[in-house]
Amino acid sequence: MMASRRPRRRAPALALAAFAIASCSGGSPPRAARLPQVRVDSMPRAATAADLPPGRFAAEPVRLGFAGDLMQHRQQAEDDFRQSYAAIAPRLRSYDLTVANLEFPVDSTLPAGPDPGTLRFNGLTAHLDAIADAGFDVLQTANNHCFDRGLVGMTRTLDAVEGRGMRAAGTARSREALWAAPPLVEVKGLKLAFRAYTIPPNVQVDSLGRRIHPHDLPVFVLPFNDWRGQNRARGLALFRDHVAQARSAGAEFLVALVHWGREYYARPTADQRDAAHDLIDAGFDLVVGTHSHVLNGAEVYRGKLIAYSLGNLMSQGRMIESRTSAVLEVRVVPGSRTEPAAVAGFGYWPLFLRQPGHRIEPLDSATGPVEAQAWAFARQVLGSSIVR
Repeated sequence: MMASRRPRRRAPALALAAFAIASCSGGSPPRAARLPQVRVDSMPRAATAADLPPGRFAAEPVRLGFAGDLMQHRQQAEDDFRQSYAAIAPRLRSYDLTVANLEFPVDSTLPAGPDPGTLRFNGLTAHLDAIADAGFDVLQTANNHCFDRGLVGMTRTLDAVEGRGMRAAGTARSREALWAAPPLVEVKGLKLAFRAYTIPPNVQVDSLGRRIHPHDLPVFVLPFNDWRGQNRARGLALFRDHVAQARSAGAEFLVALVHWGREYYARPTADQRDAAHDLIDAGFDLVVGTHSHVLNGAEVYRGKLIAYSLGNLMSQGRMIESRTSAVLEVRVVPGSRTEPAAVAGFGYWPLFLRQPGHRIEPLDSATGPVEAQAWAFARQVLGSSIVR
């Protein structure tokens, strides 16, 4: 598969009544006081494929699949990870390229995390084996947990990902390597390139307790929560440089993977939307976001697709909303002499994380009341872009 492969006024936040049902279907009473509420305010209409420009068609479009956050908490350490992904693996493998956000480092010399009382993650190699076996090809490693195990952990994570035949997008082994042109991934003759950006890491000290400035790490850290003034100008300049660099290297379709936004907000912030528009204005062909732990709808801006959040694919989430995710399915038409490569269609395949066992399954509203509420949430956020 892989070849030789944004001072402003903000609208008031309105709390969406969280479907605070405990983790198993038909289970224990709600514990709303302990659960964050999923919030929506001024949630825009979710874009659909009909909002894309009138399309060109190809006999064999390139089919891309994008999943959300892959997380591992202590409660998951005894899981059969292959079974966690088994129900969705055949469809994941059917895409020409499958991408997700790996939100934990993997350092096999350390015990599985998080450490007690912290959110410093460390995943098991068995989990990474299952991720590879499920059909993932590219893992975003630029996120707020990338430095949870320090620079050594960042490097060991890259080794572990690449050693299983997958590509990492976002972190590097050095600042010099980070600034190099991104490697191209060729699929059905289409040359793709990925650039990844993140909000600041949670952990900003090394193993000796010395503070590390995020801009000294081998990852592109940007202030997506304050996208104005010099922050915005510098970000836009960086995006333009990255686009020019990737095009010069031969990239025909350029994807921005962005870790941003507010947790448990089912709509993008104004800063996110500005940053997303800047990415498109700079020349990216597709923007895919993660981090909010719940679904956000899509936008079509200047004819190009922005998917703000895909939710948690794998996690220890207890709320129905944080257990409801989707795979973004994108069809890309290769370029021609007169037209560049472009997104010709997209849809969201909704999924649900079943507990106990952390097993991901296609979301079927007819299964039971919990699934019906998950389906209602997905429909509210994603609109008519859901595919089955």
